[in-house]
Amino acid sequence: MYNYRFKVEYLGTPFCGWQKQPHSITVQGEIEKALYVIFKQTIKTLGSGRTDTGVHASAQVVSFTYPQDIDISKTMHSLNGILGSNIAIYDLELCELDFHPRYAAKSRTYHYKIATRKSPLSSSTTWHVYYQLDIKAMQSEIKTMLGTHDFNEFSIPRKDGRSTECHIQNAEIIIEGNIITIVIQGNRFLHGMMRAIVGHLVLVGRKKMSVGSFNQILSKKALVQKHWAQAHGLTLHQIEYIDF
Repeated sequence: MYNYRFKVEYLGTPFCGWQKQPHSITVQGEIEKALYVIFKQTIKTLGSGRTDTGVHASAQVVSFTYPQDIDISKTMHSLNGILGSNIAIYDLELCELDFHPRYAAKSRTYHYKIATRKSPLSSSTTWHVYYQLDIKAMQSEIKTMLGTHDFNEFSIPRKDGRSTECHIQNAEIIIEGNIITIVIQGNRFLHGMMRAIVGHLVLVGRKKMSVGSFNQILSKKALVQKHWAQAHGLTLHQIEYIDF
């Protein structure tokens, strides 16, 4: 048995997220359909993580096993030809049989883009915020998120009883013209966590919440005022591994 991995870039707008679902068009589902066309058998894939409906990725990592050695270049070319314009496969390679794209990941980095003015060219990948934002306040607030915290209040509640603790290694805001990019790198992300964080930062930028309110919410000293950022501004930017 051979194990292969590759990276996937996709525009999430037309998909109901990454994970394969019955009666829904998903990125994983489309990739597995393409693999079936090429290999004439069902191929199950493993992804480095899930993305919600409308969320994009520039480097989702995927693996699959196959009982024979394959032609890397031909397979990648065929996949890209079948998948159409919203999904692209790159960096296909043979990897260790025990490699798992989710469990082998050291960290994940998400980018969230906010447009401060109407921008038709970037409307599918940015959230247009009409309000004037206090960027300095947002930059101060995002730094309070560094380290290990229980992000239960900044996610969709879990029902499986598992830990909601995450470690944030890097958190910053980058300004380029009319685009604000919120960059967060962490060991793991909960369901809806990134969108809840961005929504909170926007509330701080609008002066609806004060700098330091993140820690107040975590310590239950402030009421949770969840404000979900729109999905289409979010991109799974990078998965960090030791050797990939």
